[in-house]
Amino acid sequence: MIKYLRVTSLLMLFLNIGIEVVHAQSKEIDSTRVRRFDIFPAISFSPETSLTLGALGSMYPNLKGEDPETRQSNINFLVIYTLANQLLVQSNWDLFTDGNKMRFLGEVGVAKFPNRNYGPGNNAAARVVEYELSGSQVVDSTIVNYKRYSVSSLFFKPSVLWEVRDHLYAGGIADLDYVWNFEELADSTITTDGKTGIDLLERTTLGWRAGLGASLIWDTRDNILSSMSGSYINLNTIFYGKHLGSEYDYYTILLDARTFLNTVGRHTLALRGVGNFGGTNDETIPLRGLPRIGGSKLGRGYFNGTFQDSNVISFQAEYRIPLWKENNLGSIYHFWKRLAMTAFASGAQAFGQEESFHTSNFNFGVGGGMRYLFNAQSRAYLRIDYAFGLTPNAGGIDEFQSGLYFSFGEAF
Repeated sequence: MIKYLRVTSLLMLFLNIGIEVVHAQSKEIDSTRVRRFDIFPAISFSPETSLTLGALGSMYPNLKGEDPETRQSNINFLVIYTLANQLLVQSNWDLFTDGNKMRFLGEVGVAKFPNRNYGPGNNAAARVVEYELSGSQVVDSTIVNYKRYSVSSLFFKPSVLWEVRDHLYAGGIADLDYVWNFEELADSTITTDGKTGIDLLERTTLGWRAGLGASLIWDTRDNILSSMSGSYINLNTIFYGKHLGSEYDYYTILLDARTFLNTVGRHTLALRGVGNFGGTNDETIPLRGLPRIGGSKLGRGYFNGTFQDSNVISFQAEYRIPLWKENNLGSIYHFWKRLAMTAFASGAQAFGQEESFHTSNFNFGVGGGMRYLFNAQSRAYLRIDYAFGLTPNAGGIDEFQSGLYFSFGEAF
């Protein structure tokens, strides 16, 4: 009971800080509180979700007051159901008060999410036999390199930041989530190649994961949703402890660095490097706390979590070529006038406490895609990417992985 009171108190502390500061700033906010509200069908596709159906909303609050240099704030809402039987209700926000004096970042949501566990490490070649039973009889079996499981979760991750100088923000960050209804989805599984790490599922226990930390952000991007110039660097560290009501004691350190270079005309070379490091004294970093490679944003071409461990290092390069011109967009029906093209490549590796980083251990991926500009004011895109993972056996014995991604917004 004391544990849940601590978590609840932590949650209420961050909510109260946000409410009080926004209330104090509201006296300076222009009377037009919302500049624009967009709502779209949330139709997307990825290997992790299959086909996604739902609704996506974007709201752009007017927090500029009298300072024209105040950056545009945005709040996104998402409600989806996927053909993989996944349900997600989520909101994320990036809010700037008048004159960029304060910045609020975060996400909150609830999910029921069937998923895959490939085990820890940089090798996804484990062989797992899944059995389907009818009574005591085996009616079907499949050889794969992962275990299927499902969890329900509630998550909340807010940051409160102050501008300490132009473009530089410092403040606090919290990370809370609660997991229940954990279950394996196969009737029975056997690991046949001795990779005991695939049983990492045992780390996914019910209960709270709660942490507090510090965050530092340097942000000179010209546009948060689709940058064509500037840089972004985020350094944060979070400590998860039982004194906060957490089931686990461990820490994470994240360095996320991005830069956007205008090359020719309106072309953009986008570069990103990520280092995500974790540590603990009792080897109890939960599955949901491990850095992961794969998915629609980090390591396209691999299923999210194909490679995962205490530490992850990755990089991405993407070249973006817009075909549209701001003075020649035409109506929304002139489809070709709103298109852009992109090509990208990535490399990433995962390693644990007893392993070491090595340049020969990167898992590479390549791909390309199209963009459709559906909101010229906010420079918001519809994104369609196809990517190939170049690591043998990532999709099973003698199998590669690939992925089709269809969603809103750039990968970074």
